[in-house]
Amino acid sequence: MEQYVNAGGRMFASHYAYTWIENNGTLDQSAEWGVAGAQDTDTAYISMPTGSTARARANPVKSVQFRDWLDYLGGLTGTTAGLPLENPATPSFTVSDPRDRAGSTAGGSTDEWIYINNNGAKIQQLSFNTPYAAAADMACGRVAYTGFHVSLTDNNDTSDVFPNVCLNDGTLGFTTQEAALLYMLFDLNACVSDGDPVTPPQCTPLDSGDLCPNENDACGFLADTCGGVVDCGGCLQGSYCAGNVCRPIPSCTPATCASLGFACGVHPDGCGGIADNAMGNDMGCGVCPGGQSCNAMGQCVTGGCVPDPDACSTQTCDFDSDGCGNVLPCGDCNSTEICVSGSCYSIE
Repeated sequence: MEQYVNAGGRMFASHYAYTWIENNGTLDQSAEWGVAGAQDTDTAYISMPTGSTARARANPVKSVQFRDWLDYLGGLTGTTAGLPLENPATPSFTVSDPRDRAGSTAGGSTDEWIYINNNGAKIQQLSFNTPYAAAADMACGRVAYTGFHVSLTDNNDTSDVFPNVCLNDGTLGFTTQEAALLYMLFDLNACVSDGDPVTPPQCTPLDSGDLCPNENDACGFLADTCGGVVDCGGCLQGSYCAGNVCRPIPSCTPATCASLGFACGVHPDGCGGIADNAMGNDMGCGVCPGGQSCNAMGQCVTGGCVPDPDACSTQTCDFDSDGCGNVLPCGDCNSTEICVSGSCYSIE
């Protein structure tokens, strides 16, 4: 476990899980582990850098943010949810089932969050970066520990199981100590720091000069690599936009019944129209005699033919053969689009 968190891993531990920290290399330095003590209920105090609940290892940045967050939620004694911050002189709340395993004194590189006063201070929540006591630029993991539990025992009443066992005080939607636990999980997941806000990386967005300096280099909207987009516009006449790439509009020579070798039925000409017959019109390639039907290959065969129910399933425009010598219209493109191989592409 020590190797895991020292390599950048994150660990959350509660109550008896202190045994993963106590006597485990440098992790043991984080508190006075192993002290016994338990109460059914007590008053929990927010460890602050100054004031009536001042504690030596309260983080001067994180502790203030933590108190203000609980304050705004209405989770501290005497505060009201959603109102301007009241910052009580003694930021505290009632805690159920606190446990004293972390002792009274946090290590020199530990952030203390909450304590109770049970014949002397007993730490209830703490966290520290790992490797323990490493320089800020060498720390990449974090451990968070909480001594108290967040739900009361229910005497094995199986009708009261999760999520019903979670209390609702009508204000937060959960108890203050559940909120405190939630904040610890937020902090555990955050970027490792000593408390100062982490500086976000700088990002220089690309512009049209980078992405589409010349006409037809690209088209449509492209990502600027910093969370925005760049409009590269449309393509030159004679080209269409497909997947942000300008492609030449393909030339198309319509097929005829003769070039296809079809003797019957009506068939697509491959260019969005109907194949012309020997008379130069699109009235079909011929009619089969009685008792025969025209197949997809434009040939008369004995027996009936069942049209393909999935004709046009892969196209949004043009025509498609139904397999029985007839065509079905698959849709039309709008005036700013071109139909290429059954799909519509922008030509703007």
